[in-house]
Parts: sequence; C-alpha cells; structure tokens
Amino acid sequence: MTARNEVAAVPTAALDARTIPRLLARVAGVDPEGAETLSWSAEVLKHRTDRRWLIRYTVRSPDGPAARPRVFVGKLYVKPSKAARAFRLTRSLRSDVFADAFPLCIPAPMLLEPKLGLVLQEFVGGADLRAALSTEDAEPPLALAARWLARLHSAAPLPGLPVKSLAYELAKVDGWCDEISPQLTGPEAVELRRAQAALRALATHLPEPRLAMIHRDFYYANVLWDGTRIWVVDFDPLALGDPAQDVGHFLANLEDLARRTAGWDRIARAGETFVAAYRAASGVDPRESTRVYRATTFLKLAAKAVERRTGERWLASATSLVRLACALAGA
Repeated sequence: MTARNEVAAVPTAALDARTIPRLLARVAGVDPEGAETLSWSAEVLKHRTDRRWLIRYTVRSPDGPAARPRVFVGKLYVKPSKAARAFRLTRSLRSDVFADAFPLCIPAPMLLEPKLGLVLQEFVGGADLRAALSTEDAEPPLALAARWLARLHSAAPLPGLPVKSLAYELAKVDGWCDEISPQLTGPEAVELRRAQAALRALATHLPEPRLAMIHRDFYYANVLWDGTRIWVVDFDPLALGDPAQDVGHFLANLEDLARRTAGWDRIARAGETFVAAYRAASGVDPRESTRVYRATTFLKLAAKAVERRTGERWLASATSLVRLACALAGA
C-alpha cells in the first residue's frame, strides 16, 4: 500500500507552460490565440505518488481582474492509459447511466490530454458528506447518496470492466493482515489471524451475488453535496462485483468516522438512514452480506494507518479498527 494524501508539490507536467494554458483555454471557452495571456494557478488537493495527482486549476480570463475566475479539476496520472480509461468511464457513466438522473450527478469530464495523462473535469462546489453529517439535516443527502448507488448497481455494466470478486477482496485482506500483524502485541496478532480465518468462513455462507457495476471506493469523502444535488467522484476503481461491497464500505467508513469523532449516535443513525434508502431504491436488503465487507474495510483502514503512521496514535487507531473487524467476524 503506497497511498499518500499529504500536501505535495505540483508535478512539473501539471505546470507545463506550453501545454497547460492551451488546455485551460479550451475548457474555459477562451480563444486559443489568447492562451498565452491567461492567468492561471495550480494547487494539489490530493495525491497518490504511485498513481495520480488531483489538482485544482484556477483560470482568470484575459478580460481583466474583474472577470470571474473559472475553476477546473485536473487528474494527472502516472500511467497515461489510466487517464484514458478514467475519461472514458466517466463520460460513459454520465451519458449512459446518469444522463436523466437529476439530482444524482457526476462531474463532467471535459478534456483528455493523452500524452500528459491528464483529465480535466468540471469543478463541483459542494462539500463532502462529512459536512452534512455534522448537521441535523443529514437525511436528504444520505438518501440521495443511497439512490445514486442503487442506480449504479442496477445499470447495465459498461464494457470491459474487471471482475473484483469476494475471493479477490479476501486475498487483499491477507496482504493487509501481513502488514498489520507485526505491529500488534502477541494476543492481538493471534486475534487478527483468527478474524482473518473467520472472514473466510463467513464468506462461504454468503449467497452467490448478482454481479453489478460497483464503485469500490464509495464513502463519504467521494460523495459531494451542494445543497440540491449529490455528486459522486473517483471512478478509477470501477469494476464488476457484489453490490454489498459498496454498501459495506460506506457503512464501515461511517463507523470509522464515528470512532474518531464524538458523533457516534448521529452517525449510527446516518447508517440506518442510508441502508433504508438503499433498500427502498434497490429492493434489496444488503445488511447480511455487508457484514463481511464492513470487516474487510476495517482491515483495509487499519493497514492504511500502519502504512502512513501519521499522528501519535496511529497504532491505537489501527488496533481499534482490527477489533471492530474481529467483532464482525466473530473471532
């Protein structure tokens, strides 16, 4: 696991003075002849050093300082083929699955620069669901998020998606446990391995799922709320798999957020609201199947805590997550 989300310097390719102004002029609707006169800036919002950077571009028109700045999001990929895939999938989802789905939305992909591995897309001004969860009016965005997910799961899958089965996820669990175990005390390490075995046993009792298009990183930070519409982002992990995986991943991340804040009761109610809305929209009750996926998500989060080692309490955090996974697995 090599994710890094700390603030980073803007990569050189994202500042290319010959290419970037021309691309920004195109998406901003500025005459390409005036690209050299554009005033623009770039700021890294997030990055994964082995995969991609998420960059906010701000463009000020050559019409003068009084002109309203335009903002776009750039996704710069280490592998240009990943940029082409992301652009294709996002465009297809927007046009084929969510074209008439207001207020369930996807930011518009606006431009692909294949040589740089850069995708420019619409900037969405909403905040992620954490902001809504801190208020008394979280039910509308949570219900819309559940409807968005149910629509994705019920749609005809886009061609060429890989299958990410439960067996694949359990293999990932093995790797996460290998990362976590050396950091634990003897009894805790034994408990972790029991949970690892118990998860495999639980998985054998799950019914064979109906494969559907799944997001695979559906959680509060990838769901934006602008007060009217829900916007979902980050389709790099899109695949075919068990729809319960997305629901379990969402719920486990809510529980982790509750663990790290003082809002457990409120966030527990948020999970119930989400499941009820998903059940109403999809006709499927996902609760039994999500048990395994909630546990696997806790182990993924624990492995991230071990890998990043940020803050003084990273080990305590990882241990708490392991305990949550163990409780779900019945270990």
